[in-house]
Amino acid sequence: MTTYFTVWHYLAAIIIGIALLVSIILTLRQRNLTFKGSIIFVYFLGAAILLFMAILMIDTSTKKPLLVSID
Repeated sequence: MTTYFTVWHYLAAIIIGIALLVSIILTLRQRNLTFKGSIIFVYFLGAAILLFMAILMIDTSTKKPLLVSID
């Protein structure tokens, strides 16, 4: 069974997820920081946009059409 995602897709998602988790943890550990929820929301938006762009770039470099047989 083949899937749409390749190893590179999963690797990009894992790296972006780890960066998101670390940034959220570092934000929550700050004591005098107001608007933590807004900052975390911006992190989620940035991670979603970054993941979307990464998927598009990975797709253009890994998925090439191949004609097998033309009758």
